[in-house]
Amino acid sequence: MNQREFFEKFDAIVDSYSWHQNGREIVGRVRRGVNKGRLVNPVTAVARSLGKGFFDIRNTLYAGESIGITEGLSIAIYNACLGTSCNGHAVVVKGKVLRSIVFSNKALLSIE
Repeated sequence: MNQREFFEKFDAIVDSYSWHQNGREIVGRVRRGVNKGRLVNPVTAVARSLGKGFFDIRNTLYAGESIGITEGLSIAIYNACLGTSCNGHAVVVKGKVLRSIVFSNKALLSIE
């Protein structure tokens, strides 16, 4: 799965989570199901939606591997959502994540 395919899948499932931005950090909270209330990032959310199981944020690399994205993309999304990196690729990825969340009809993004 390449970056474009990943973000198409993410766009399709973004409504299933409540997304929050606290400072530089972006996290989602599962809205329903067995894992209701648990925190995810875009990689772990897509893995969960594709039936690969639940991965918490610390297991982003395993979630990325399970859905077939590169380790570099998994790391870029992880860093972008935690706000730990300000390199060019992480900034682009963070912009794509925010675009997906903001332009979703049902998803809620609360900014603190």
